[in-house]
Amino acid sequence: MVRIFLIITSFIGFINAQEISSSVSTKNISITESIIFTIKISDVDENPSVDISKIKDSFSIISGPNIGSEYRFVNGDRTSSRSISWTLIAKEHGMLEIPSLKVNIGQKTLITEPHKIQVSKQTADQATKDLFLEVKVSTNEAYVGEQIKLTYTFYTRVASKVLSTEFPEYNDFWVEKLFDPVGIQFTPESWTDIEIDGYNYKSFKNL
Repeated sequence: MVRIFLIITSFIGFINAQEISSSVSTKNISITESIIFTIKISDVDENPSVDISKIKDSFSIISGPNIGSEYRFVNGDRTSSRSISWTLIAKEHGMLEIPSLKVNIGQKTLITEPHKIQVSKQTADQATKDLFLEVKVSTNEAYVGEQIKLTYTFYTRVASKVLSTEFPEYNDFWVEKLFDPVGIQFTPESWTDIEIDGYNYKSFKNL
């Protein structure tokens, strides 16, 4: 009888060791800003399954799921965890909610906590700061036949998967495009993080 009790106790301890947590990168955004929603599960070696259909009532998913794994060895003991994240943008302003979600791991089901997000309207000043284009030339003086490099750098606070671009005509120049982003599917790694005047931006350079 004592032996059976010990086996059951060990099994319960294993179940309780598996924990789930969820977080958002910020709880206050404007209508054009994005947030990152992350779910993390400890003591798991397989990718969980998450039904995020309820999120789509209030948010659009612009990237994800992005899955990460973490392994640690402490004093000979091995621990592992999985994280899943999505980049979201609100469909409307007001107090929105990321509801509790069911996370399935094998035959187990875990539940995340809900998160309330305050989404404010966008002002004209914010619109200017959320999106802008920088144009640079390699030189302001050149002789006939000399190459001039024209660089467009696109800055945005909402990283998109696809860019729609239309370049102007250069009537007095022969033009060769070194890169054209039209139709390319962008990943989070395609964008470069940069801070300008206290604002965090995603930048993409096109030559």
